[in-house]
Amino acid sequence: MASKLSRNDSLGLILRSASLKPPTLLFSALVAGVYAHVTSPQDLDDLLASNYFEAVLWRFFHADASNSHLELLIEVAGYEYDAHGLSRCLDLVLEDASKEKQLMLRLLSSTLASCTKTAKLEAKTYLFFRAVVVLCPHLLTGNPLWPKWKDTVFLRFARATAAQSEDPVVHEVTQCFLLLCIVCMTTDTLRSVVASYCYHAFYISADNALVRWLAELMLLVGDRSAHNAFTRLQIRLRKAGVLSQLPLVALAALRDNVDASALSSELQVLPQDVLSALAADLGYGGTSKDPVVLASIVRVLALGGLLSWPVLQEIHESTEETLFDIFERNLLVSYFPQPLMPYDYTGDVFFQQIKSRRTCALRKSIGQLVSASLARLEITDPAAVGGIKGSSKYFSRLERVNGQGSKATVSGVSESLRAGLKKDDFVALLELHKPNKFGGLHRIAKFGLSCCRLGRVTKNDAVLEVYRLHSEFDERFNAIVSLSSLCVDPVPFDNTHAPQMFRNFRADVRLTLAENAKAPFPDSIVDHLMQVPLSRLQGFPPLQTLAVVTSLLRQSAVEDAATVVVLPSKAAVDLFALEPEWALVVFKFDSDNESISRAFARVSSMLTQVSTLANHLGLSEYDFGGSIRNAFMLYHAHIVHRWKNYLQTVTESSYTHYPFQNISAQPRDQYMAAVAEHYSEIGALFADLERYAYFDKIPTEKLRPSDAAKLYEALAGQAKVFVVSQHEVARVPAGAGTVITPDIIYLPKVNETLKRVLVTGDTNFQPGNVIKYSDYLKTAESPAVKQLEFLHKQYIAGFAHACQKISVAASDQQSNLEEALLCLNIYYYMRSIGYPRTSVLVVCASPYTRLLISELHEERAKTVGFGGPVVHTAEKVYPCDYIIVSTHGGLRTEHYHQVASCSRFGLFLAGAETAEPFKLSAGKLEICPGERYGEEKRQTRLSLKIKDSRHLFEQISGSARASKNTAD
Repeated sequence: MASKLSRNDSLGLILRSASLKPPTLLFSALVAGVYAHVTSPQDLDDLLASNYFEAVLWRFFHADASNSHLELLIEVAGYEYDAHGLSRCLDLVLEDASKEKQLMLRLLSSTLASCTKTAKLEAKTYLFFRAVVVLCPHLLTGNPLWPKWKDTVFLRFARATAAQSEDPVVHEVTQCFLLLCIVCMTTDTLRSVVASYCYHAFYISADNALVRWLAELMLLVGDRSAHNAFTRLQIRLRKAGVLSQLPLVALAALRDNVDASALSSELQVLPQDVLSALAADLGYGGTSKDPVVLASIVRVLALGGLLSWPVLQEIHESTEETLFDIFERNLLVSYFPQPLMPYDYTGDVFFQQIKSRRTCALRKSIGQLVSASLARLEITDPAAVGGIKGSSKYFSRLERVNGQGSKATVSGVSESLRAGLKKDDFVALLELHKPNKFGGLHRIAKFGLSCCRLGRVTKNDAVLEVYRLHSEFDERFNAIVSLSSLCVDPVPFDNTHAPQMFRNFRADVRLTLAENAKAPFPDSIVDHLMQVPLSRLQGFPPLQTLAVVTSLLRQSAVEDAATVVVLPSKAAVDLFALEPEWALVVFKFDSDNESISRAFARVSSMLTQVSTLANHLGLSEYDFGGSIRNAFMLYHAHIVHRWKNYLQTVTESSYTHYPFQNISAQPRDQYMAAVAEHYSEIGALFADLERYAYFDKIPTEKLRPSDAAKLYEALAGQAKVFVVSQHEVARVPAGAGTVITPDIIYLPKVNETLKRVLVTGDTNFQPGNVIKYSDYLKTAESPAVKQLEFLHKQYIAGFAHACQKISVAASDQQSNLEEALLCLNIYYYMRSIGYPRTSVLVVCASPYTRLLISELHEERAKTVGFGGPVVHTAEKVYPCDYIIVSTHGGLRTEHYHQVASCSRFGLFLAGAETAEPFKLSAGKLEICPGERYGEEKRQTRLSLKIKDSRHLFEQISGSARASKNTAD
């Protein structure tokens, strides 16, 4: 095996070899070959998905392991917690006490001194310690080397030399250390250690934007007495008899009235002993005697920082620093945690943190969209003609910005961009210069982006008018990027009820956690979830997560308050399916207006029943079934009148002349019971029609966007269950009783009706009732492997194999035409033999293949007569019955495991890639002609091998006519 591995092998092939044949001995390529390829969070996901940590990193770890081995081990373990909220790697570490002690001693001793050669190990150690501090702090504080490490390392950063350093490596190590300190500030045993050094005072004025941001966050975390710190400073100065020397402090009523820089200058003239006493009184526990340092500490502790909860949550005040710089890639570590405060579970603060985390995610999305738009261009000199080459539908140059009070008129915007803008859309206004590769920041080095502010479109007719969303908005901008594809508006949380609701959750959560520590795992997950206000699923595979979600949905939907299911993408909303009887109560904010189409179909069906009723009454010459208005004319003019006449003429002997249906003769009691049942059905029919009265005003042939919006609003007002993507959660009306969401930050507007929240996604959100899949399953088997074994044995109609790798010739182009055609034709074949559209998902490794499949379907839609497939990238696959995968472009190990665990009954991998981490039946696609969807057993043993996509399309044409009844 060693001879087959080299540093030139891709990460996927190395992990495949290790997965299919677990190594029994450690050799250099097993670690060095992987270490060279791990450069991104996706690579770390691959390591986690392949069980590489258990099989190699931890199994072969020893006290003298190489630095690369040590770095990989702690980076994977720390990443698993930070990105996914899981602790499987740390749990393995805790199981072996001797190796755990060796690991901690090695990490602590390796980071006692700081140097450029070990900067990567030092940075990764600080991030690993974040997870240790949260999950098992005794590993750190109980180590015999901890006292020395604490005094050495914490003091080194307290000297504040990094704030003045121009070395980017020093900045990046400092960033990782500050992230550790922020977590320590939430831990009782470590808060006093970190707070006493007052790092925020040293780093709050650093040159690096992210260092400043993290220092501000640390100040906000520890700002527990900020409301009276300034008053304490005034009292202390008065007692020391020096208040008169600081008129700035003596005359100020509030700390907001004091200029920070002026206060620093005044403080520096005070005696050193007075300054030291002031700093100690405000919380400083260090030993510095430097008047400049002490003055800076006193100023920061007394006046606070620039960050506050409103600033964290206000998207309008975003700048280039908060949109780009604080998310800039750290080169020392593959994964850098989001620059956020850790959760504090007190009611008000917890509610504020949810809102600020959501705003942070939105800011990152805006920065990514702007960067993606600029990346399509070649920017050399924006001021010169031809200085920007290329095009993007979201980007345009500007000629001029004229400020007019709170609004600005923007001229020179391209017609193509203006055509896509409407009132209330958000835009990003940019100031672009020549890119400067020595600028230090990616946005300056790559795009020359020096300034970015957000605006909101107020008018787009003869002129483009933008509302200024930032106080520093000016007229120097020369480019604009449309943000119309993003839902920038934050959800309008109910500020009256939401904090109280989360405060109540906290009390219940503590009780639940205490009970769960003593009680065995509940037999029924859903019954348990119905009783707990705040829960999180941990480590559940996608199919099992979906099973829990649908089961909880069925129980919660019978309650008075609505249920909201938040899904990670629009494609997931399209695929989310429930039984037909749920059609009346479920409203999906999907991409193809399925809820509206379903409502139109229901109205049509009810009007057909009205026509049948009119015919029975002898009124066939009138078009009572032509519209809802005509239907109610029948109801009020004929049905109500004839019903009254029938009731008035019913006697003991004469009762069989019921006018609305022919009921067979039977005893009077049974006959009258049948009459009552049928007339109640008529009443229910017209009651349902009344709910859809607005549909009479809407043309069914071509639905205009304005009409669709009104129908969405009308139908949403009647629904009991809402299914929405996380980016459109603001569209859900208030009043939910149950919210099922992938992350706590994606909540709809909540009020006093909310009873329970279930978090289903990967997150390090810790509070609440955590339900671990390992406890539920009582086994450590890989769900992906189990699923594949199940698929091999499963029969699916029309195919010889339920799980197959289909060989396709490789292509060196951006997309493989033959592979795309084959995936599309497999979908067509499945539809032609009766498979529902929502049961089939096409997954693409390459976004170009995804686009190609959509274009190919547009060309063939009229020929095949089927609606297009739901196509998704491999990043976030949603559970589905059958999954077709295009592997061109390269699937990661994580993606292979993901599609395997998301496919319920069938999985087809098409392509030339050979990096799948499991063994599959490989070769040409084999189909079984003549079989139909829904058949429970194989009808024939004969199968047909498909040569290529054209051969498969020929087979489809023979069965396409038979499937017209199931076409979209």
